[in-house]
Amino acid sequence: MILLSADDVSFGFPGHDLFEHVTMTVQEGERIALVAPNGAGKTTLLRILRGRVEPDEGRVATAKDVTIGMLDQERELAEAATVGQALALPFARQLERSQDAVTLAEKVAQGDRQAWHDYARVLGELELDDGFSVGHRIAALGEDVGFFEADFPRTLGTLSGGERRRLALAQLLLRAPSVMLLDEPTNHLDIRQMERLEERLRTYKGGIVIVSHDRTFLSRMATRVDELTDRGITSYPHGFDRYGEERRVRLEHEWKAYDLQCAEIQRQEEFIRKNFAAQKAKQAKSRERALLRISKLERPRDIWGPPAARKLRFPEAARPGRVLLSVENLGWGPPGRVLHRGLSFNLQAGERLGVIGPNGTGKSTLLWAIASAFDRRVADSGRVAIVEGEARLGYNVAAGYTDQTLADLDPAKTLIESVREIRGELPDDAAREYLGKFQFHDEHTGREIASLSGGEKARLALARLLLMPRNLLLLDEPTNHLDIPSREILESALVEFPGAALLVSHDRTFLERTTTRILHIDRESLDLQWGGYAEFVERRQRAAAPAPAARRPSVTPSTAPPRTRPGGAARPEQKTKNEERKTENVPPPPAASDHAARKAEQRERERLTRRHRTAEEAIRKLEEDLRAVEKQMATLSSSDWQKLVDLEQWRGRTRAEIERQTQEWIESGEALERMGG
Repeated sequence: MILLSADDVSFGFPGHDLFEHVTMTVQEGERIALVAPNGAGKTTLLRILRGRVEPDEGRVATAKDVTIGMLDQERELAEAATVGQALALPFARQLERSQDAVTLAEKVAQGDRQAWHDYARVLGELELDDGFSVGHRIAALGEDVGFFEADFPRTLGTLSGGERRRLALAQLLLRAPSVMLLDEPTNHLDIRQMERLEERLRTYKGGIVIVSHDRTFLSRMATRVDELTDRGITSYPHGFDRYGEERRVRLEHEWKAYDLQCAEIQRQEEFIRKNFAAQKAKQAKSRERALLRISKLERPRDIWGPPAARKLRFPEAARPGRVLLSVENLGWGPPGRVLHRGLSFNLQAGERLGVIGPNGTGKSTLLWAIASAFDRRVADSGRVAIVEGEARLGYNVAAGYTDQTLADLDPAKTLIESVREIRGELPDDAAREYLGKFQFHDEHTGREIASLSGGEKARLALARLLLMPRNLLLLDEPTNHLDIPSREILESALVEFPGAALLVSHDRTFLERTTTRILHIDRESLDLQWGGYAEFVERRQRAAAPAPAARRPSVTPSTAPPRTRPGGAARPEQKTKNEERKTENVPPPPAASDHAARKAEQRERERLTRRHRTAEEAIRKLEEDLRAVEKQMATLSSSDWQKLVDLEQWRGRTRAEIERQTQEWIESGEALERMGG
């Protein structure tokens, strides 16, 4: 069933079209990954789907009774004062009925016979509405995103930006709308919290549109990938793991069809030029008319840029000694508090130590403590204290550290000036090309740093760090604010980096591709292991395999939160109850003179219902045909150029027909909704 549809949607700013001709549908049970480079308009499109932004052209429609929810922390949290109240907001009705039940129970205990009937009715309503499990559902989901019952009295003003984001995510999951629009849902979640979110979303029966740069999350969640460009959306139906190869094949065949059509047009134009005034003039004119009727293919473009631009090499630093970093019996924490003691390790050239663990366990503070050994700004900041042990740099080590303070950025400088502050010999063109690897394009490079967003400043700080000759890097969440290609650029550069690196990250794909050792930090212990992140996960799984699955103590078998229907839809029993209520409110039958009008209305409703179902079935069939033809195109050789061109044109016509049928589906659905059908 189609829950949500966008038909020929376009949006832009004065002088700049963000995207146009976007047509997409969200069906029940689909989990759609919406992918594009940063700045392409993914968040704007989500807001259009949610109804918070009006498109310049086109429209968005939903099926009857469909609810839409979007992760938007400021709006969602404005109604509550504390964490507990924010989590309880989606259950205001059930909690109110629970309070009514308590009040009525007191009256029953006092012998009020009338209260018996009201008490039984309220208990029945709570049973139908899953009201008895609300407390356990709130506690379980709050814990999944890092809020325990001891946190519930905290006021929202005491929460950090990341905590507010996690609270808004929990609130949205508790609301369980028919369609969820998730914009970077894994931001500020640690690895365990991401895994719990994945478990919940896998059992969700509504439709989901996901914007994320977390490749592991997309790989596990997405059933379809929609690639957003300024020309519209291209769909890849086989999930994120196959997306890269499918788009490579599609681009290859689009280029082949485009090149062959250009060659054929050039050949025909040459024939026309030579024969227009000669003996074959009639044939030349016929070919000229045929050329005018040709539907010319658009020049293909790779929105992620050419592969040659996805390379980055660190500048060479002096050759260091054997041990670049030595940490001995380190105890550290913020001033006045000790988080951990007794950490010891050495880092040698070629080693990349990944630091992982739950939020709040001291990972970033560890990097501050180590950085204070060579960075005077960190040492003087007062953010960290080493209570015992030490961290020492080895011989001839040039270390670099980046965190979220961004204190070394001069707000008055432009991006190009900031880059040339590090590498003064770079010409402007080279500086622009380098900044492009971190998603700063030509129109950005002349801007002052003061005008950048927090994410843009973090990307610039990372770009500056990687310009300096270093042989030891301390990177705290280096993939934050980077899109997928930029993360891959950084990964490749780190794998080839001849020095050593200490990396704090929750990006599982990044950790798998870069780390050679893992330090897992939790609230009670330190676990330093050889081997990369994939080996760490494998060892953890083997260790956990013999034991039964762990059960959170706050949720017992008898009180475990039941799975709810999407969009808060009622159970069959509740539906029956609602139908009974509707039956009670049915007005008396109309007069006999209204019989013809009622029959006409019934026929119109049936006609619209047939139109609606026919359009939905046509969309499904056309999408199947489109996938079959694209599979056929992938098998054609260059000698079949004419067939390839014909199929490419057929594909364009089919997409246009899908748009037409989608509009038919929207119009008939809206008409039915107006009739109350």
